[in-house]
Amino acid sequence: MIQMRRTDREVTDRDQILQWLREVPVARLGFADGGEPYVVPLNFGILTTSPLTLVFHCAAKGRKLDMMARNPRVCFEADIPGQLKDAGAMACRWGMTFRSVIGYGTLESISDENEKRCALEALMAKYSARTDWIFDPAEFKAVLMLKLTVEELTAKQKV
Repeated sequence: MIQMRRTDREVTDRDQILQWLREVPVARLGFADGGEPYVVPLNFGILTTSPLTLVFHCAAKGRKLDMMARNPRVCFEADIPGQLKDAGAMACRWGMTFRSVIGYGTLESISDENEKRCALEALMAKYSARTDWIFDPAEFKAVLMLKLTVEELTAKQKV
């Protein structure tokens, strides 16, 4: 269980957290490999809510896949920036309102074609109200879908 230092900003309402994840356009995946951190912003979809499973698409080769093969434990961060709070000449009183979600879990490739199609549909549903998607067979075969099963989740806001 992750202990949040600023419990006055903690959000534990799961429905609220899921709503925030529906609103944010990008999640950042964080990888660790031999002491080398790597963060990459990605579009994502919500495949299931219990357990929370996020899906991402990517090319079939690349640094994140190399790192995932060595260490599938990742974290993600997603945030909704708010407004700048101007405190005049008092520099340390300036701030920004925000809503953020951070989670930890295990990332893996989706190999089952039906699950891959569901993952792509979940990704597309996040960004469009369409439901009649056509997936070109060559493009469908070329894209790699990743799923993150979230095991720990925290959220906070500053208003």
